[in-house]
Amino acid sequence: MARYQVKFYKGDYGERQRAANADAAVCYVEQHFNSVGDPSPNYTMVVLSTNASETASNWARRYSGAVAAKFGIKDQGIRKGGRGDGNLARAKMPAILLEPFFVSNPQGSQWAKTRQQELAEILVGTIREFFPDGGAVAFSVGHKYKRSAPNDRGASAHGGGNEADLAEAVLLKAQTLLEAMVAVPDDEGEDEPIHAAEVSPWAREAHEWVVANGISDGTRPQEPVTREQLWTMLHRAATKPK
Repeated sequence: MARYQVKFYKGDYGERQRAANADAAVCYVEQHFNSVGDPSPNYTMVVLSTNASETASNWARRYSGAVAAKFGIKDQGIRKGGRGDGNLARAKMPAILLEPFFVSNPQGSQWAKTRQQELAEILVGTIREFFPDGGAVAFSVGHKYKRSAPNDRGASAHGGGNEADLAEAVLLKAQTLLEAMVAVPDDEGEDEPIHAAEVSPWAREAHEWVVANGISDGTRPQEPVTREQLWTMLHRAATKPK
């Protein structure tokens, strides 16, 4: 059984937070990208509510630091209040609003389109670190699916596209990674997670596809497969409804 169960929340931001509270989510993530009129800025930051917990603050700092290190950009750390209050303050669990870089910046926009997997892996890594016992994970796509503004898609991305669709793509990849994790006994009888980060880079796209299409659960990526298992997966692929 998956250690993490991801649910996307829709509606206005208050509705999303109340629904996540009702579901007893262990953490809440709202994905955005930053944008300004000047195309030159490109740094990473995480927004928090004024009432953010110490766990949320530490989680946010870890995420922003990891993005800055991976992409070689400035880490602006965390910012409390402002829209963080409207988007996060009602959440009873640790909640963070991610702005990994600027889609108004040519490089940032390109990364948002081509390096979504890396952003997803960073997010999943921090969730595993701060919420190691698993549980329900709440995802919210910034701007999109609001009842009060159904056509809102956030900022336009440099070169085409929009903030909300790019943010959703990152969260969908994170969902695939999180839900591919299962607890299996290790050599000492303890539960140990087997997760998608162990998949070789050349196989990641195929891994995402087999999991998304119900052909394989995506676990134990480095282990041999029996002929019976191979037959079963081929049969699932061939008989999958179009």
